[in-house]
Amino acid sequence: MTQILLQPAASDKPLEHFEKTIQQKVTQEVLSEFLTEEQLSQVQLIYGEDNVPVWGVIKSADLSNKRQWDKVQKGDVALFAGRTIYASGTVTLKLHNIDLAKKLWPDTEYPFEYIYFLNNIIQQNISKKELNSQIGYSINNPIQKFTVLDPETSQVLLEEYDSFNSTNVSDFTREFVALARKPLVRYEKYSRKEIHDIFEPHTKFTPQTGTWGIKGIIPLKEAPNDFVLFVTYGKKEAHHTFDEEININGLVNWQSQPKQKLGSKTVKRLIDHDHEKSNVYLLLRTASNDPRYIYMGKLAYVEHDLSKEEPVYFKWQILDWDLDKERASLLGIELVDEISDLTIVHASPSKELTLVPPPPKKKRNKKSQNSFKGRKVDFVQTNAKNKVVGDLGEMLVVQYEKDKLIEAGRPDLADDVEHSSDLIGDGLGYDIKSYTPDGEVKYIEVKATVGDIYTPYYLTLREVLFSQEKKNSYYLYRVYNINDNPEFCIYQGDLTDQLVLEPTQYKVYP
Repeated sequence: MTQILLQPAASDKPLEHFEKTIQQKVTQEVLSEFLTEEQLSQVQLIYGEDNVPVWGVIKSADLSNKRQWDKVQKGDVALFAGRTIYASGTVTLKLHNIDLAKKLWPDTEYPFEYIYFLNNIIQQNISKKELNSQIGYSINNPIQKFTVLDPETSQVLLEEYDSFNSTNVSDFTREFVALARKPLVRYEKYSRKEIHDIFEPHTKFTPQTGTWGIKGIIPLKEAPNDFVLFVTYGKKEAHHTFDEEININGLVNWQSQPKQKLGSKTVKRLIDHDHEKSNVYLLLRTASNDPRYIYMGKLAYVEHDLSKEEPVYFKWQILDWDLDKERASLLGIELVDEISDLTIVHASPSKELTLVPPPPKKKRNKKSQNSFKGRKVDFVQTNAKNKVVGDLGEMLVVQYEKDKLIEAGRPDLADDVEHSSDLIGDGLGYDIKSYTPDGEVKYIEVKATVGDIYTPYYLTLREVLFSQEKKNSYYLYRVYNINDNPEFCIYQGDLTDQLVLEPTQYKVYP
């Protein structure tokens, strides 16, 4: 009766072995150096002239692996377990051969001398919790020991999963490796190779060289606006000592490579990062005696220093931040109370605004919305500096409104211009209450950014609804280039008729 073999193969070495001797298989020319004539004849009878998928297990100190291997029979089904059950294969032959094991897997401390040959290798994607439940194991059993299930338990799985008995050998898709390899989990530690294998397993990894072996900023090939950032505290490079830190709110001061300037292609792409459309992953190494990196989470661009380059200084926000100082210290991370400011906002309230016509409304089709074209986004949700930008924009508009009313001969109305968001707070749907020279009320919402007029910004649902409710007296003042020569344009009335509003969040009901 067919038995099921639970074969753990999740860490770096076993996965390399799987790729080398299962996916790529072993040539009969190699096998012929180590097999007897009788064994070689059996191989040729089963495989013809084809290459052979080969696997093996070590003896183990308590001989438990050998005892399990002794139970293995022709026709049994091996299940390879990583993050999931990611592959299966049918046993065709087994043999004990230390020399063959050393030839096939020379990079192991102990030889995988108890060998079995396979056929009918099939990609699977079965939850380990699901499989554990089927066979009566604890659902959190990690499947870390080579085990041959008894015939009765094996039959339960064979009846549940028809794919084990399929006669169609499948090609392994790109998703296969992701099912096998260590998943990306926040605050877990990873080697560079493990991170490489998660993101680009089908590219070559070379330690201490190449893109993944040494670089600190890695753009992902299949998602070109996604990046992986490797950060090492206190690292020195090209006469520059990196001074990087994280504060108690999850704000990160980070520096680019020493030779990169503000106009560098990679730097411009990072400045244009939109956290709602693409991802930047932060890997942090804190200890010189541990080569592994802690995965801290995804980042959102906050700001960069306009006065420094080679390297360029950035500030990022770690999304969904949940660490306090005590928990961070357990990871070897020291959180600071405040991080140093960057040179961002140069304008002052005394600077004059220049009124320009609004740009024409552009129809955005589905393709352009999903093209992942990088754009500068002021990350208002978590960045206190953006509040400085917003407040400055509002003060410039307040002064502009007062000046215009005085020019129109209405100093009395100028005195009544109200900075409502400062006086009452946010949430009104507008920031400033002003007047026309005829005394009609103007409700003004101000949106200010460091970037140009095409920099996206956020509107709340309340602000959009207020523009519809008060469309005859509602104005949006769009202030931009606030660091240099600030300009603004005006939209009056219902904003949904004049602007492209792109949903970034949804409230969901069953």
